[in-house]
This record gives sequence, C-alpha cells and structure tokens, in this order.
Amino acid sequence: MPTSFIDDLENDVLPAAVAAAPIHLDIIERGHPRARSAAIDLLWEMLDLPPASEFSRVDATQNSGFRLCCAIADHIRDRRGMLRMHGQSGQELLTATDRHWRFTVQEVVAADGNDVMVFGTLTGQLPERSCEAELHRGRTIIAVPAVEAEYGGADEDGAAFLRLPRTAWSAVAPGAVLRPTDCVTYQG
Repeated sequence: MPTSFIDDLENDVLPAAVAAAPIHLDIIERGHPRARSAAIDLLWEMLDLPPASEFSRVDATQNSGFRLCCAIADHIRDRRGMLRMHGQSGQELLTATDRHWRFTVQEVVAADGNDVMVFGTLTGQLPERSCEAELHRGRTIIAVPAVEAEYGGADEDGAAFLRLPRTAWSAVAPGAVLRPTDCVTYQG
C-alpha cells in the first residue's frame, strides 16, 4: 500500500490503525511474503506519522488517552518473538518501537519537595537526556516536566528507577504509566 494513501487519509486511517495493528501482525506471521512486507511497511508508517490533534489518542477503557503510536507500539511489542523471526525488517520494526517507551510505576521510592523517585518497569528506551512525559492514572493525564533515569537506566528485565523533577508526590501512584510527550520528534 503506497505511503501517499496513508498521507492523504491519515485522519481517517490512523484512529483505526490501533485496531488494525493485530491484523497486520497476523499477516506478517501467516501471510504471503509480499503481504508480509507490506504489513511491516504499514506498521512502520503508522508509528512515524503524526496524526491530526483531534485524532491523536486512543479512547478505550484500558488504554485511555495513550497516543495512537504508543498503542500501536504496544501491539508490536506483544508479538516480539514472531517479529524477530522476520529478519532485518522485523528487527527494525521492533527497534522503531523503542522511542514509544512505557514505564509502569510499581513503587514510589522517595519524595523530596517536588522531586519524586519511582521504581518500575521500563519497556522501550528513554532518550539519553531528560525528557518530558505524561503520567497516566486511570483517565487522568498529568504533565511531567522531566523524566531522568537513575542508576544507569534499566536492567535486562526492564527494572529501573526514574527521577521525576518538579512533580508532586501526590500525582504519582503504583500502577500509573509514564509515556513520552512527543514520540515523533524523539532523537535518542
């Protein structure tokens, strides 16, 4: 499917892309080789195209408020094992999901004034420098001005400590999810 199709209809296509991602992944797993290649290309495009502001977020009960690209990245990660078997293009697609990172808070470790340190699980990769993020608690989204990795970042299982400067302790709770504010322009 040509990129121009996606470019011309992104307001219509991208909201459906989250629901279509598992179908594309099924095609990659079991489809004709040409269909597999096209499905990988479509998923790649869906991760990188900035949707219009009114069509930029998922509105489902379990993923409420997540950016479309992050929700698509979650579907891709769910099929990591299968994509690894699809050579370089499958591996590159997995690598592209890294900038759509997710951190699930397991514990608020310390709070000092407006600095909070949290422990949890990181999926994807934080940029090397401090970045802005969104904290998702239920249907509430709170802006986090900075996220900084502590103690060298995540271990091989994704366990990590993050510092959230200028963030109120009361805003953070176990089960909350941090997501990048802007995935599309991320440069690691």
